[in-house]
Amino acid sequence: GYHLIGDGRRDCQGDGSWSGYPPECRENLPPPTVYCTRPPDIAHARHDGADGRVRYGVNETLQYSCHEGYTTRGFSVAKCFLYNNTMQWFGPEIQCEREYIRR
Repeated sequence: GYHLIGDGRRDCQGDGSWSGYPPECRENLPPPTVYCTRPPDIAHARHDGADGRVRYGVNETLQYSCHEGYTTRGFSVAKCFLYNNTMQWFGPEIQCEREYIRR
């Protein structure tokens, strides 16, 4: 009757802190789905969410940044919202443009 939101695995790190974010168990509710699934893929970019995580709670945000050698243009935040009885991501609205070095 419950589902996991957050990291399903955390590791004790060398400095004594835990990796990732504390998980939460939330009660299953009838539709709509109560979490966003996989965040948007943006070419040449990554987000700050945990690798492999596929469930995000309402109002959770992710910050995107472009890979090395690319410049970020636009709004780089994605947020999980409930809209029209559907959980979905809003944002990011970025493009990653290749940086060119002048010689």
